[in-house]
Amino acid sequence: MSEKFRKDASRVFGIVVVALFVIAIVLAVIGWLIGHWWGLAIGLVLGLLLLAVGLTVAVMLYAMTQDGA
Repeated sequence: MSEKFRKDASRVFGIVVVALFVIAIVLAVIGWLIGHWWGLAIGLVLGLLLLAVGLTVAVMLYAMTQDGA
């Protein structure tokens, strides 16, 4: 693979990670607005689950672009 492809993959990975964090925070805020403490707790749990799954998938896909798989 070319260096340009690897550089582009790194940029996309960074955008995906930032987007996952933003989504997790937005879920927590929406939860707070809907149900105060209980909503915040539910929003945090859903946000953290999404973050964990999303980061796992993003890291695996990023690793495949870096080692030539």
